[in-house]
Amino acid sequence: MHRTSVDVNRKIIAGILLFAAIFVAYLNSFHVPFLFDDTESVFGNGTLSDFLSFRWLAPPADGTLAGRPVANGTFALNMALGGTGDFGFHVFNFLIHVAATVVLFILLESIFSSLRTEALREKSFELAWICALIWGVHPLNTAAVTYISQRTEELMGLFYILVIYSYWRFQENPENRSWALAAIASCFLGVGCKEEIATAPILVLLVDRTFHSGSFKEALSRRKFLYTGLFASWLVVAFLWLSSTERRSGISAGVRSYQYALAESRVIIQYLKLTIFPSPLVFDYALTPYRRYAEEIPFAVSIIVIGAVVAFLVYKRKSVGLLLAWFFLILAPSSSFIPIAIQPMGENRVYLSSIGIIILVVCSLYLALRKWSWAVFAIIGCTLIYLTINRNEDYRNADRIWTDTIAKVPTNARAYCNLGLSLLAEDKLDQADRALDKSLQLAGEWAEAFTNKGKIAMARGDIRDAESCYRHALRLAPKGKIELSNLASLLAKRGAIPEGQTYARSAVELYPDWGASWNALGDIEFAKNNFNAAIVNYRTATVLSPSSASFHNNLGGALIRANDLDGARAEFLAAVRLKSNLAKAQSNLAFVFTQTGEFDRAAIHYIYSLQSDPTDVEARVNLGLTYLRLGKKASATSCLQEALRRNPHDERAQQILASIQ
Repeated sequence: MHRTSVDVNRKIIAGILLFAAIFVAYLNSFHVPFLFDDTESVFGNGTLSDFLSFRWLAPPADGTLAGRPVANGTFALNMALGGTGDFGFHVFNFLIHVAATVVLFILLESIFSSLRTEALREKSFELAWICALIWGVHPLNTAAVTYISQRTEELMGLFYILVIYSYWRFQENPENRSWALAAIASCFLGVGCKEEIATAPILVLLVDRTFHSGSFKEALSRRKFLYTGLFASWLVVAFLWLSSTERRSGISAGVRSYQYALAESRVIIQYLKLTIFPSPLVFDYALTPYRRYAEEIPFAVSIIVIGAVVAFLVYKRKSVGLLLAWFFLILAPSSSFIPIAIQPMGENRVYLSSIGIIILVVCSLYLALRKWSWAVFAIIGCTLIYLTINRNEDYRNADRIWTDTIAKVPTNARAYCNLGLSLLAEDKLDQADRALDKSLQLAGEWAEAFTNKGKIAMARGDIRDAESCYRHALRLAPKGKIELSNLASLLAKRGAIPEGQTYARSAVELYPDWGASWNALGDIEFAKNNFNAAIVNYRTATVLSPSSASFHNNLGGALIRANDLDGARAEFLAAVRLKSNLAKAQSNLAFVFTQTGEFDRAAIHYIYSLQSDPTDVEARVNLGLTYLRLGKKASATSCLQEALRRNPHDERAQQILASIQ
């Protein structure tokens, strides 16, 4: 009893130390902003608005969370508990990673304790902890932990490790099926996170054959219940995969299987290298890694040779073969013959597979160096923590991560495109334009780049140029949800209502769960002065995308036209809470306060509006009028004079200023 208590205490202390090390490595990641797919996964995902409605069980058919209801549910839970702040999402990702690391430690301690190699068995606790530590603080894992959208990867990894751990406990006591049920449940939950868990039943079978049964036939015979349940998860994998347009789109993107497999041979070698020497790390490796066949063949031959060696070692029931199989097997769904054309390489995919290589390296170093290995492990651990902290700094803002990506992959058109979008958000329009021009130079005709150039034109007030860009983008992506909704909203602004309505209705029909589709239809109804219909559409948009400040602002504008000041005030307040620098929402909220006679509050929000957009002459004139109503003639005069300096022909400013003088 005393011995058991000591073991439990040791494991608790080991778990706390793992938590502390990972916390140090990831502390500077907790305020990394939403990046790349994060925005669509959170703000553009209408299934997250109400956790208790269970709408998250049917995630959008496209996007990172398509066909992944369990992962989608964790995002809904995040929003229910802490809103849309990035901090809560990062804490959730961090805790999932810590949990996976601790479970890995417990699993490895059990496995090492049963090894035939006495040197490894005697240090099972210490070696298991070292393996878990190195994996937990490895900088390669930032692609799954720091990058919020890739929670799908780390959550799948947690369930994958739980499957193997539950199997291990089940084989210790085969009469008790509770652990078999836990393994099956973990496998099915993992299916709802990412498709790579389809390899888990095979890996469990390999573990069983290597350590316990001695043959596949014996393993399947002894544990029919377990394997029937595990392999049944493949039916759910197939169903979810078929329900996702995002998963299937890669196959229909014109990339041939043999071409993809050749390219992936080089990618796998790169994954292997990054697991051992994690530098340089790249956020996005570009759309296509394909090269001439002559350049790919040496890598393909290397993979074939390595694969043959692994197969032989697995056949001989060698632990080394099992560890190498762990690496290659988990990568197989994304790095074999099924093309993932839009993202052929991603460091997040090595999150789980790297464990096999890490265990192999740690055990090899220990057997070679023995007592000196502990100093080496300490150096490795500290170095990896340092590298992870540094890598997380690259994620601190969108400009930095995309600039870093471009520096490492100068031909990455998508990186230039996203850098342009980031610069646009900072009102650096000329720099954004240059980045997008470079993107088009590298990629040619690309809808996303033209869409972003249209946004720059809108920011400059050049509606004609914006329309040209949006139309070009729509020609390249005739069913693109962004392209349809953007063009519809623009046409509503310039009064081309029938054509705009056609595009808006197409967007709603094709993407009924996407808030921007309904917002575009609301813009059309607003332009037609059908304010009640606009309210219905805008409200649908806010329900589907409750984190969109602009949708709340648009709904508020329609409510004002319908003489619902209380409703408008609520929507504008929601908008400024979500995005305090949304100038139009601040200005609209100030207008509502003037209508209710709350001039002091109105003045404050006009000031906020002008801080975000100093060029808004109308807001400046309104602020001057508000000061006048508060009896602050000097402030009103100064404000109106500044408005006239910016626009000498503003008649309203001239009239109010004349009345003061």
